[in-house]
Amino acid sequence: MVSEEAYKEAMQRALKMLERRDYAEGELVDRLRQKGIEEETAAKAAERLTELGLINNKKFAATL
Repeated sequence: MVSEEAYKEAMQRALKMLERRDYAEGELVDRLRQKGIEEETAAKAAERLTELGLINNKKFAATL
């Protein structure tokens, strides 16, 4: 189960990362994990950001 505090931290970190550049959902989860965020929490944050349109895997892939 994901704690509210951990989820908020993951969202804040993810938003700061997305301010600098675009990420694919899986890449963002990996980067959050490297910063000490639990995998379940990182995945939940990335999923929510995808729902909000802030992560777009197709758009990201087109830039490669």
